Amino acid sequence: DRLKLLQETKEAWVGYAENNETIAAEFENAEGEIKKVKKRYNLASALDDLKKRQDIYNTSNNKITGLFDSINSNFKCMCITMPDDKKKIIEKEIKAVGEKLEVTGRFKEKVDKLQEFCTALSNFDASLKSIDSWKDDATAELNDIKAASDKMVPEDRVARTMDLQEDIAAKMAILVENAATEKELLPQGDKVPQDAQDFKDELNRITKYVTELQEKTKSECSKYSEDVKFWAEYRTGIKEFTPWLVESEGSCTEGLAKPTNLDEVKALNEKVGTFAKSCENFLKVLMSA
Repeated sequence: DRLKLLQETKEAWVGYAENNETIAAEFENAEGEIKKVKKRYNLASALDDLKKRQDIYNTSNNKITGLFDSINSNFKCMCITMPDDKKKIIEKEIKAVGEKLEVTGRFKEKVDKLQEFCTALSNFDASLKSIDSWKDDATAELNDIKAASDKMVPEDRVARTMDLQEDIAAKMAILVENAATEKELLPQGDKVPQDAQDFKDELNRITKYVTELQEKTKSECSKYSEDVKFWAEYRTGIKEFTPWLVESEGSCTEGLAKPTNLDEVKALNEKVGTFAKSCENFLKVLMSA
C-alpha cells in the first residue's frame, strides 16, 4: 500500500505540472478566440459563424473546467505526503490559476452578445421580407379595386380603399420601428460593410415603395369619396324624378280633351304651359343627377 501511495502521489505531481502547463495554453487560446468573435452582416454567414463560436466556446470551457478539476484532484492526492509549508505554496498557485478562469466568463459573455445580435438581425430580415411580400398583395388589391370600380357602388370602393389604407398605415409603423432598429443594429457612417449596406438599401427600397403606395391609395380613396357624393346626389335626383315621370306618362297617355268654349281653351292652355314648365324643371333635375 505504501508503494501504491507513493506511485499515485508521483503521478499526481506529474499530472499537476502537465495540467498547469496545458491550462495555461488553454487560457491563451481562449483569449485568442475571444478576439475572433465579431459581428457579420450577411445573415447566413452570421448564423454559421455563431454556431462555430458557440462550439469553440463550449469546447474551450469544458477543457478549462476539466483541467482545473484535475488540478484540484491532483492537489488533493499530493497533500497526503506534502508538508504544510509546501501546501501553502501550491494553494497559492491553484488560487492564481482559479483567478484566470474568468476568461471563460468573458468568452461566454461575448458569444451571448453575438447570439443576441444574430437574433435581432434575423428578426430584422424577417420583418423586411414580410413587408416586401405584403406590398405586392397590397398593390394587387389596389389594382383590383380600380379595375372593378365599374362593378362596385362608390361606398364599397371607399370601404375597400379605407381598409387598405389602415393596412398600409400599420406597415408604415413597422417600417418606422425597422428604421430605428437599423440605426442600432447596423454600422453608420461613410464606410459601411457591403452586407450591412445591402440591408440599408433594402429597407430604403421597401419604405419608398410603401410610402408611394400609401399616397396612391389615399388619392384613389379621395376620388371615390367624391363619387359617393355624386352617387348620393344622383339617387336623390332619380328618387325625385321617377314619381313625376310615372305621373307625366299617365297624363300623356290620357291625352287632351277637345275644348268646347273659350274658358276651356284657356284652361287647357294653362295646363299645357304648366306641364311644359314642369318638364323643363325636372329635366334640370335629371341632368343634375
